[in-house]
Amino acid sequence: MGIKEDLAAAEQQPKCSAAQLRAYGRIWRTYVGLAKDSGNSGNRQLVIDSLNKNLDDIGIKATRGFQAYDPVVRSGKAKKYTALVTTISSDNDGGAGQAAAILNWMAGTAAIGTLSDAARDFAVITHFAEVARGFLDAPTDIAGMLGSIATAKPASAAQQQWQALATQWAPATTYAQDVKTDWVPTPGDDYDIPLVIDSDDDEFNS
Repeated sequence: MGIKEDLAAAEQQPKCSAAQLRAYGRIWRTYVGLAKDSGNSGNRQLVIDSLNKNLDDIGIKATRGFQAYDPVVRSGKAKKYTALVTTISSDNDGGAGQAAAILNWMAGTAAIGTLSDAARDFAVITHFAEVARGFLDAPTDIAGMLGSIATAKPASAAQQQWQALATQWAPATTYAQDVKTDWVPTPGDDYDIPLVIDSDDDEFNS
């Protein structure tokens, strides 16, 4: 099979499901991350276009990052893991309920639209972008951590676990190092969609 067949298979998955995003992550890793030309032959844009048709309904877009082989996920302003976690864990239960909601989405028993904006960003980052960057087991790792957070009491215990995820989990820490600067597309570049240049420099990825 080639990229077009792989993308067609991904498009048949339930829209914005954990399985679909993970499939897109593996496709990016194969045809962009591990490609000698970082997908500059057009494969990268094929993945971006296909994925964004699915992400459009939830207000999220994918594109390349500063490095041509890195994916970036945006919902208006880009955010760091720490910013997302601060929002999620500010709930009265410390974010335990949101952890449970993400797990329900991962299990396929809830649609991504049932998640909060921050949880939705978190879901797309961990299931598409981190897998695309080579952290193929990221969703499995996340499931274990979220399971612990979902049952954590009191609220402060859930908050502490969320903060630990954002500051100690390997994909989160390496991403903070990888994306110090946003990539700005060259005018007329046919291979990448435009980035929104934000007034604040808070950024997340994958």
